[in-house]
Amino acid sequence: MGRGSEANPQPLSLESLRGNLGAILGMILAGGLLTWMLITDGVRDVAYALSFNLMPLYLEDIGGLSAQQIGWLMSIFGLANMATSIPAGWLADKRGERVAIVLGFVLQAAAMFGFVRVQTFLGYAIVWALFGVGVACMGPAYESLISKAVPDELRGTAFGLLRSSLGLFSLPAPAIGAQLWERISPRFPFRLTAGAALLAIVPVWFKFKLPKERPDDGP
Repeated sequence: MGRGSEANPQPLSLESLRGNLGAILGMILAGGLLTWMLITDGVRDVAYALSFNLMPLYLEDIGGLSAQQIGWLMSIFGLANMATSIPAGWLADKRGERVAIVLGFVLQAAAMFGFVRVQTFLGYAIVWALFGVGVACMGPAYESLISKAVPDELRGTAFGLLRSSLGLFSLPAPAIGAQLWERISPRFPFRLTAGAALLAIVPVWFKFKLPKERPDDGP
């Protein structure tokens, strides 16, 4: 905004869109950071889609909460998320995006495991606060990594492509989660989601690394 114009203005055309998509797909297929970000975020989205739509049903039928109490839980999630978003961004800046993302996965897995064990409104409130903090830890770190891994002129396309791809991958997950609820147990989809969050920590820690910049070779 200070410069008064976009960093890399380009004409809008199908040809430029096709070129940007091709460049992003090439980066994804290259097996680098963007590849692993798509894989881990895809696993997270699919795993969470298995169970998140079932949460209100679980809270009402098994947790015994009223509609008003369920609404309060969403408010608690929002407050925790809002209160920790800035510290989470600071953590990503100071300790690196990997640390913030791993912490986010750990907190969300702990919250999910706790979700199927607690039996009081206070317990569920703590779980929802953990969810809020976990999500807040991951959001700024993921966006920061994408902005560093993708060239300026491709960032908007990259965000759009990743969001669309993840939505496509997770599309059948709610129906699968409902089948797991009915055929195995109501708690199984949530445990599966928690396990997936823990497994995602491994590729995040070992693969979420930006390539080292080459030293200047001089003029």
